[in-house]
Amino acid sequence: MKKRGQVTIFIIIGIVILLGISGYVYLQQNNVIRDFFLPNEIKPIVRYAEACIERVGEDGIKLIGIQGGYINIPQRINANPQAYIDIGFKIPFWYYKGENRIPTRKDMEVELARYIDQNVHTCIDNFSAFPEFQLNDIEFSTSSAIGDFEVTTKTKADGSIIQKATGARFTFPLLQTMEEYNLGEMHKLANEIMEKENSDAFLESVTYDLIAASDYLPTEGLEIDCSLKSWNKRDIESYLKTLLMHNLQLVRYNPVEQPKVNIPYYDKQYTISLNENYKASVHTIYNPIWPLKLSITPNQGEIIRPFETVADTISFGCFKLYHHLYSLEYPVLYKLSSKQKADLSFFFATPVILTRNLPNRDASITLDVDELATEENLGYCNEDEEVTVFTVKPNGDIEDEVKIVPRRKNSLRVRALDVTMPFPQNAINDAKVSYQCAASRCEIGDTEFPATQQGIRTGESTMLNTKFPDCSNGFIIVEKQGYHRSIIQQSVSEQTNNRLVNVNMIPLKELVVNVLVKEEDEFRSLSPSEKALIIIKNDELNYNKQIFYPENRTTTLELLNAPATYNVEAILVENDVLKGKTGYNWTTSNIASAQRAVFFVPLLSRLAGESEQSYFARLMEYEEKIEAELR
Repeated sequence: MKKRGQVTIFIIIGIVILLGISGYVYLQQNNVIRDFFLPNEIKPIVRYAEACIERVGEDGIKLIGIQGGYINIPQRINANPQAYIDIGFKIPFWYYKGENRIPTRKDMEVELARYIDQNVHTCIDNFSAFPEFQLNDIEFSTSSAIGDFEVTTKTKADGSIIQKATGARFTFPLLQTMEEYNLGEMHKLANEIMEKENSDAFLESVTYDLIAASDYLPTEGLEIDCSLKSWNKRDIESYLKTLLMHNLQLVRYNPVEQPKVNIPYYDKQYTISLNENYKASVHTIYNPIWPLKLSITPNQGEIIRPFETVADTISFGCFKLYHHLYSLEYPVLYKLSSKQKADLSFFFATPVILTRNLPNRDASITLDVDELATEENLGYCNEDEEVTVFTVKPNGDIEDEVKIVPRRKNSLRVRALDVTMPFPQNAINDAKVSYQCAASRCEIGDTEFPATQQGIRTGESTMLNTKFPDCSNGFIIVEKQGYHRSIIQQSVSEQTNNRLVNVNMIPLKELVVNVLVKEEDEFRSLSPSEKALIIIKNDELNYNKQIFYPENRTTTLELLNAPATYNVEAILVENDVLKGKTGYNWTTSNIASAQRAVFFVPLLSRLAGESEQSYFARLMEYEEKIEAELR
């Protein structure tokens, strides 16, 4: 009994100590102990200062939430329209071309403290509410700490408080605030969502699943259908925007407190498991007014078609071959809503990138020239822009003034050079130069011979020397009749101002196209019922052509007038039935003297008594490489 009584006493002592420590911490955090020893004369001033710090701190916390963890968006993001979503305020992409752009909790703490120091004076108004005291030029130095469920600040106020009536001098105590915002928890949740997306490419997978499962969009496969089919690219873009808007909002994160969709497919396929339970809801948003860069190959300009022909008499049905590759990029906005604090939201964004049907989060798969957007964004491309300048007048009123300022501030000198000729004879005049930044393409100007103000040529090689709109990792596109369009990646910024950029261009050679069929050991022309599809690509040089043969029997093809290696695919169809195919790499060497390009397609005949299904299976497995020839 004696030992048991001793144990009970120790337990009671432990509880008392624990309660004592907890009480002390509570009193310390709520400034009770400090205020007990604080002179009564300055208590109103101290509370006023802390109220201002709290109010400005709340503004900073909300700004951090709105702008994806940033109060001041870094210049490399702010100056690049493709690095953020603009919904009235800029929400940065947290992952951009393989680069992690997530601000750390420490970054947010430093920015919040700096924001308080820079803006608290506006609220305090030089302590004009206390005319009986003299407080001049008080300097504030703040530190902040962002916990999962609270944000605390500690501010040192450097300066004296002088009571005018008595001359008594006081100093500020340490000013402390604590606000119950789960900013740290929401930042942690956003980090986990972003890590999941970067590792699993979930949004890219959902995007392609939506495309592949659609009854409307052309993708992969064979179809027996005699109706004529075509799609306009703009119609597909509009359809995709609507599809993404309605489906991405059904993405759920488990165990975040958010209602299920209650549709078994979505509850299973659109749910992502997280490691922790968070007191926040997650909304995945795509707005159709946001840009969606889209390219579909093969194409005929803005028109998308399968490879098809129509015959009057068909034994196997009308044949359509679909092998369409989708390259697209669009922004997704995440909005996290706090369950702890109704007025706190946390936004961040990410690009979703598919390149030729494959997830491409780090943008390591480059687009062909023809896969880039061609729309001109007048707001981005304008040489000048309107800005509103705000000025605080001495009486405290805010005055705004609209000013016109230059948008294009930095120059590039661009030369277009023919790779088949020596410098300076190879400098190309009248080459058209445009600049691509995200979904915006700007017409910049033409290369020309430099001249003085009197119009006298200086003797320098032809070039374009002018200002470009700023952009990180934009593209210079150069075009000239008779040349293959060239594209190079080039940023425009203060660091690249006045840089000389040489763009190599390859001339084109127009050749007449012939297609011959190899039947057994003989070569022959196509019969009236036969047609061929030839696809020629060089990914490194952004070259991609499709030939539907014959087109009035005078089909022509422009090849690069320089040695190059192409990937060639050839398909033979007779009365809409697949009859042969081949694929190979083809290197051209004597292109300069050539007049014709001859392509060969092997014909695989159907065996006696062979079923259509067996013949088709054998045809798909059959592979004979017969390289094209230049003649």
